[in-house]
Amino acid sequence: MSSGQRPMTGKGSGRKNNLPTATRPVEKSNDVAYAKELFMLPTIDMEDPDAVRDRYFELLELSEKYGRAITIEALSMGFDTTREEIIEVSKGERCRLGARLSVASAPIFQKCLNSVAGIWATHMSSGDFKQPVAGIFIGKNNFGYGDVTETVVRHESAKLGPSKAELEAKYQSALPTETPVDADVEAVYELPKPKKAPAKRKPGRPRKTSTSGRGRKKSQ
Repeated sequence: MSSGQRPMTGKGSGRKNNLPTATRPVEKSNDVAYAKELFMLPTIDMEDPDAVRDRYFELLELSEKYGRAITIEALSMGFDTTREEIIEVSKGERCRLGARLSVASAPIFQKCLNSVAGIWATHMSSGDFKQPVAGIFIGKNNFGYGDVTETVVRHESAKLGPSKAELEAKYQSALPTETPVDADVEAVYELPKPKKAPAKRKPGRPRKTSTSGRGRKKSQ
């Protein structure tokens, strides 16, 4: 192969390179060296705004030196704190890190966090993440980003249906006719029929007795 030709890296070339770091080759030894320098950084006075700013610039220089993106974890090492406390400060919650900051240094530290979030957003828009899901995961966990779904309710479809008067007429016709409660209804009552009086007996007429001979007593 001549010096002007590029090596083949396709299928069957023997130089297949489909590793996750194929687009940005970085030596693994850089990870160890980067971690060592972060670990050896001396503690600073978090109440001093100049010290906070200078330490952030140090972290940016180290990330550029070793080809690493600045992360919340790197900030936690540089400012001698934890990832959880950094997130709590970004949310305005009370924590130990917030107590270490002064009125003058707190805005500077918040500006550092905003700068890291801006770098993350730049990587997302530039497609630097090989898997965008990984970038979204970082944004949700470290910078408080979340999925926003907006629901728009339109009432245009209601105009296509029947009007209120048409609906009332439709369902009113299906109901049975009822007599209103307060309507004047003429009640018809029938008087009871009079009972017949018993027949009167004529005076002086003896009362009829039984003509049967049974049970009669003989006269003495």
